[in-house]
Amino acid sequence: MLKLFDGATYTVSRNIVIRQEIFGGLLFDRLNFLIYRLTPKSYDLFSYFYRPAMDFKQIIDSLCIKQDELEKFIRFSLNHKFLVRANTQEEIIPSTKYQYTCAIDLLDGDAERCKPTASLVATLRAPTFVWWDITYLCNFSCTYCYSSAGIKSKDELSFESVCRILDELRNAGVFYVFFLGGEPLLRNDIFDILSYAQEIGLGTMITSNGWFIDRDTANKLYNTGVTIARVSIDGYQSSTHDRIRNKSGSWNKAADAVKHLVAANMPRVGISPTVMSENIEEMGDLIKWDYENGVKRFKSRHCARRGVEACCQSFPLSILCDLKTSSLFPKRAMT
Repeated sequence: MLKLFDGATYTVSRNIVIRQEIFGGLLFDRLNFLIYRLTPKSYDLFSYFYRPAMDFKQIIDSLCIKQDELEKFIRFSLNHKFLVRANTQEEIIPSTKYQYTCAIDLLDGDAERCKPTASLVATLRAPTFVWWDITYLCNFSCTYCYSSAGIKSKDELSFESVCRILDELRNAGVFYVFFLGGEPLLRNDIFDILSYAQEIGLGTMITSNGWFIDRDTANKLYNTGVTIARVSIDGYQSSTHDRIRNKSGSWNKAADAVKHLVAANMPRVGISPTVMSENIEEMGDLIKWDYENGVKRFKSRHCARRGVEACCQSFPLSILCDLKTSSLFPKRAMT
């Protein structure tokens, strides 16, 4: 916390996680799932807001900055909700902005839009996130399943083992974990796992086929700290989706799941179709349906020639690129 000239005391938002890197640091916005690259001086400035109240002049002198630079840093950080007034109720309202990792010099109050480069990633002291197939158990038998899921693995980790690994990830500086399967909601302890991740400060995402997401389940996902929930929908026509998923009625269940998640005020609701020759022509209508039903994210993927996917017919990525630039896609619905 830091007491400023106006007498107000500010601290780093509870939605913000900061870790040091050799190039300065990374700032993770857990609510909006945005990652920013900090300059060394910006990282040092943030570190002061975790400490007990200090003399304003001491900070300026120790970092060799000017008063107007510090004031600009504070205004920028307050505007982006990186900093908040101490002992006040924080708003839980996600940003409408979607962007990649940004290089920020907060002293200049500026953010340059950029994708993380291979050279930057190679210097990180830990991954920023972990993709975790938490179970192979699944109630579907999708034609393209990359993990050939269906039956629970005899080596599936216990709750205690999962928690131990989550502790290790958090201690290493990992920001969030993306839980997939199989169908993650078939684990009897999935909500205990999500609650534990929330307790130790790890962000969480989850992808589900939607079959088990009713109103109560959607609310439980929200209450256990899940920030992004994706439902796999593989076609605008229910017949297309059900055929790909080998499950009659699965499209209706998935569509209802999306609506339940939106109604539960999940910060980010998305869909995650696997795009292939069987459904490529339906993606435009699917995106419009998503947008009309409150979906904020659309994450497409193509067959990766793994598991059951090795038998799938794929298509040139140029087709998907053309589709993404099509006027059928509302810009705010794309990531």
